[in-house]
Amino acid sequence: MKYIKKKRVFERIVQKSSKVIVSALLLSVIGIQSSHVLARSIVDETVDNSIKHETRNEQTQVQYKELDQYLQDTVSKLHIPGLAIGVTNKEEILFSSTYGTCDSVDDPFILGSLSKPITAMAIMQLVDQGLIDLENDITCYLDDMEFERKITVNQLLNHTSGLGTYDNLVRYRVTNQYGKFSFANVNYMLLGKIIEKVTKQSYEEYIQKTIFEPYQMKSSAASIKQSNVNGLLPGYSNFFGVPIQTKGKRPKDGHCFSYPSGYLSSSVTDLSTFIQIYLQNDALNSKAKLDFLQSMQLVDEKSQEFYANGFYISSKSQEIMHVTGLVENYMSYMSILPQEELGVVLLWNMNDYFVSNEAMKSVCESINQLLGGEKIDPISSTTYVVKPGFIDLVCICLLVIAIHPVLRIRKYQGNQSRTKDQTMMELAYHAALPTALLM
Repeated sequence: MKYIKKKRVFERIVQKSSKVIVSALLLSVIGIQSSHVLARSIVDETVDNSIKHETRNEQTQVQYKELDQYLQDTVSKLHIPGLAIGVTNKEEILFSSTYGTCDSVDDPFILGSLSKPITAMAIMQLVDQGLIDLENDITCYLDDMEFERKITVNQLLNHTSGLGTYDNLVRYRVTNQYGKFSFANVNYMLLGKIIEKVTKQSYEEYIQKTIFEPYQMKSSAASIKQSNVNGLLPGYSNFFGVPIQTKGKRPKDGHCFSYPSGYLSSSVTDLSTFIQIYLQNDALNSKAKLDFLQSMQLVDEKSQEFYANGFYISSKSQEIMHVTGLVENYMSYMSILPQEELGVVLLWNMNDYFVSNEAMKSVCESINQLLGGEKIDPISSTTYVVKPGFIDLVCICLLVIAIHPVLRIRKYQGNQSRTKDQTMMELAYHAALPTALLM
């Protein structure tokens, strides 16, 4: 009997043990399968992300290839001697290239109004240090100058001082545009003088020590002499549709202190670094950034475009901070797209009031659209032909009209008796026709 009881107990133990073992095995299998499912999902997600990343990279490369081709066509069709471009995010340059006579992305160009954001950054650094108050009357710093009304540092930064478009440091007056946006280079000439007064250094020395050197902007300069040392690319002007190398007018101290407003020089490499400073919010403290945002001045109510510290700020299809520069024989463009965390800088060494300047504005807009993922139209092959051709034709006609009477002077001297109708025809020929052509 004892044996039978022991046997039954053993059988129950075996049954229970079997159930436990089977349960354990089932749990193990489920666990392994779950692990495999989890591992598979992680792998799938990683692969998916990798594919997406590769796809984005492929799309980006296609964009840059398209951009490169677009700029090659632009340089050819608009007869631009040399051009350079840089596209950057907040950490690195994503794309850069040169065209025409520009051999290196480190070649410097004269910047025009791209100088203004650099001057504005210098001013805001001094605001950070408590050496400048944006709401102070500028005569607090420039005690040797007088103005009809109080002008603040902030008004200089945002072109609301009322000073005239063609004013300089010798001849200036406050106009009826006081308090409204009215672009005038003299505002930034005065900011350059304020920097010199406050820091007791030359503008060139201060910009070099506080912006160019700390941020490794090695091709940048605040004087023509240093610009030439850095290898300044020669500038061109347009004469009857032909780019001709010209020296242009260079700024002189006193009468026209133009470096702070338009004559700094830099390269696409250095300006890409400058854009990164903005994208990283690395240049100013929180108070100065707040001052920047609060100081935005409305430029155009219809388009809702603003201006602040050297930049126009618009938000048609996307928010863009942008500035265009222009001097006698150089042009430039910079845009910062905060939402995309991208910046673009474009430099070229020609000024052409007839065609290229206007055409390049649409080129810059097209570049922003392309980088934003939009399709763009190629630049027209007739853009540069039609208008210069028409202007050349008008000039030839005027030249013929001017020379024709000289060729006919002998005949005219031999025929002194003229009717009233002939006299009227001569007047129409020599006065009315040239006037109509010029109009």
